[in-house]
Amino acid sequence: MEWWQQKKDADLFSIFISLPALEFGRLVRQHPEDAEKAKDVFFKTSEPPTFRYRRAEEVDITAHSETLHKAHEQIIATHAPQEIKDLYVAKIGERRARINLIAAIQQGNDEVVTTLSENLFGAMTIGAAEHQEEFSEMLTHPDRFYDHNRPVTPVHLKRMLQQVLAHYGIKNWRIVLDNVPSMKIRHDARLGISTAYLPNGRNLTKARAARLLTHEVEVHALRNFNGLNQPYAIFGTGLERYLQTEEGLAVLFQIQHAKEPFEHLPGFWDAWTVALAKETNFVHAFETITEAKLKLAETIGEEKPEQEAWDEAWRLVTRVYRGITHTETPNVGYIRDHIYRTGTLAIERALKEQKEDNMPLLFTGKVALGHLPLIRSLDLVPGKTPELIAKQVVNDIMKQG
Repeated sequence: MEWWQQKKDADLFSIFISLPALEFGRLVRQHPEDAEKAKDVFFKTSEPPTFRYRRAEEVDITAHSETLHKAHEQIIATHAPQEIKDLYVAKIGERRARINLIAAIQQGNDEVVTTLSENLFGAMTIGAAEHQEEFSEMLTHPDRFYDHNRPVTPVHLKRMLQQVLAHYGIKNWRIVLDNVPSMKIRHDARLGISTAYLPNGRNLTKARAARLLTHEVEVHALRNFNGLNQPYAIFGTGLERYLQTEEGLAVLFQIQHAKEPFEHLPGFWDAWTVALAKETNFVHAFETITEAKLKLAETIGEEKPEQEAWDEAWRLVTRVYRGITHTETPNVGYIRDHIYRTGTLAIERALKEQKEDNMPLLFTGKVALGHLPLIRSLDLVPGKTPELIAKQVVNDIMKQG
């Protein structure tokens, strides 16, 4: 028997997980070979690139749309409580928005890609001018930027990850050392199993390792684990548009490891790049980020060859222009990467406004701030919350060698 078959929403969940797999994050990314060629041309000519999305081109939009319509009708026809059916209808609507975004990529309709990404991830709330001002403020505190040695190896990180998972009693996890640029976690909703892919060739600082473990395990994995243990399976998979709250919580807890104020809230560069794309264009965003990276390096006395600054700016800007075909088009972009910052600010604001402690409710599963009334009405058991043990685990493992 599958883990979800004894849940109260088993009939609905079986319909949802029967939908064809949609590797959305992969589909919206520029094809690696095409992107590398575009990078070479751009660095030589400064002409805004035109991107192609070969993987998105292969998606049968009509077939996916028909499958979604059928699933929607099946969900409506069940005898589940209306408030639970509404959760699944909302998830179907979210999947439909993703399919429509893929269709817009196929058509090269950059304005629609932008609008749909805002619908999925929320609109940018902080403008480019405010980020520029914040960057200027960063330059006045160069003492907050310093180099660390990087003693935490991938083998160390694997042991740390195992220990943090064990502390919370989180099971059904696989840990794989792989050729990935950073830690990636994938959840198999059908089997209730998660896999963590750790970068095999990258060492971390102790501080970075602690923040990463809190971000990925003490928040992301813990919310998933709590959700899997709720009477409704959908709380482990994620309610509609939970992502901004998810990433906001992860950042909120990871910054609590800092002894001193962060040089800037995590997600600063991503959010600034999003704001630039929404207000200018690809070339302007690239030039602004490149200049800022070089200026910051100069201020803190760090060597930052122009090529390295270009590469960092290219990575940031192409992320914001995922799904965009004609990068010379002004005021367009894949408006996702601001969620780390806007999610954190939204949670901080909500927690100040609310008189009761809602943090355990936010850890009932993969839910958003807007789901709090529903969680109360369902009378769900509050979830385990982060105990911020990652820093101690890192220190213990490093002492062991």
